[in-house]
Amino acid sequence: MFAGFHRNKLFADYNRIRLAKNKMSFCYAPFNTLEFHISGQVRVCCGNRYKIVGNYPNQTIREIFDGQNIQNFRKRLKKYDLSEGCQMCYKMLVNKNYTNLFALDYELFQTSKKAVLKNIKFELSNECNLECEMCWGELSSLIRKNIEKLPEIHSPYGDDFVEQLKPFWRDIEKATFLGGEPFLIKLYFKIWDEIIQNNPEINILVVSNGTVLNDKIKDLLAKGKFYFALSIDSFQKETYEKIRRNAVFEKTMSNFEYFYQYSKDNNRWITVNICPMQQNWKEIPDMVNVLNERRINAFFNMVDYPSSHSLRGLESEQILQVYNYFATAKIANLDNEVGLQNDRMFKALIKQTKIMYEEIKEYERSEVHTIQNKAEAEIYLTEYFAEKAIYFSTSKKLMDENIKKIREAISQLNESEAVAGVKAILRIPDYLLVSEVVYTTTEKLAVRLKQSFKSV
Repeated sequence: MFAGFHRNKLFADYNRIRLAKNKMSFCYAPFNTLEFHISGQVRVCCGNRYKIVGNYPNQTIREIFDGQNIQNFRKRLKKYDLSEGCQMCYKMLVNKNYTNLFALDYELFQTSKKAVLKNIKFELSNECNLECEMCWGELSSLIRKNIEKLPEIHSPYGDDFVEQLKPFWRDIEKATFLGGEPFLIKLYFKIWDEIIQNNPEINILVVSNGTVLNDKIKDLLAKGKFYFALSIDSFQKETYEKIRRNAVFEKTMSNFEYFYQYSKDNNRWITVNICPMQQNWKEIPDMVNVLNERRINAFFNMVDYPSSHSLRGLESEQILQVYNYFATAKIANLDNEVGLQNDRMFKALIKQTKIMYEEIKEYERSEVHTIQNKAEAEIYLTEYFAEKAIYFSTSKKLMDENIKKIREAISQLNESEAVAGVKAILRIPDYLLVSEVVYTTTEKLAVRLKQSFKSV
């Protein structure tokens, strides 16, 4: 579907905002980035969960970065061919949402035509102390154990992985750590020690829930170049603790002040990640204003499921109310770069909300509401998937495999779960739904269907 689109107006408009030297490829993610997932799968972009470039420990890090799989991906992107899972960026091009365009982030690391690993992301464990309302077991060990009742995920990463990283530290510019909660993951402390020992100039970004802080962490922070993205969805105690289950608002705010002061003292930026959802959307403009006043970056991570939390779970007219509320909000303190950037992010959120309204309105006009039983749910979802899978230039063999996966996942659900789950998951964007099916296992898809409609 995407091959040959480099002459298309979408790409022409995109290239107008880029430096001339960067236009040799649509995106440089496979040229400079590797992302290691808890499953052992290796990707190059969090926006593309479909394209797997390698698998650890079946391959070494070097074999993955130099392998034929990733080289072929580089060739595709040089041709502006987005057929291998880059449908999210394509959608953003269509909507002219360049603020959130993943591809632009990777140009920051590209200084030559040569592929050099400069940006690395670790998502090696789901060890976590929270059971956030909108999260799932792949990202939280407690949710996996207590809510999903599924066995522990055993990470394939260990000391050998840390050893294999050593030759790459010289060129690495940025290392990002996610979880779970990174400050609870023991292996990360070994990696941080290696970074500090081999290349202390590496920018270390920790995406944390902000609930963990002790002397060991404080000592570590004094040695390296740490930056923080703290996941805080409300500055109101009741809302915050309802969303971030097990967290204590006062403790998190105390830790937040420590991370903020650390960042300020060391002249480093700090970001607050906010998940806009049904539970907190009225608070978001005020949150942006608080962050602007303190010159703290804001980032929005839209919740797509479950329906009970996602703005997508609202009726179209309710989403329109959210859009109007955002569109008329007054954002202050725009006299500095942080404030201006936060304003751009907020305007992108407004645009995203408007698009969401149009998509849900289309959903309401569909026949999804006529689904009455498990058999009808299976038919509807398989047909919808087959229609939308063109985003992936899907072969008949792969199409058949994924339709079988859908059927097997639905067979694990009872009647009400199947009907409600299919109706709910069809609310997410079509490109994301296709990615969810193709990327995941039968087990995970069944969990996702259940999770899509879970109640508050």
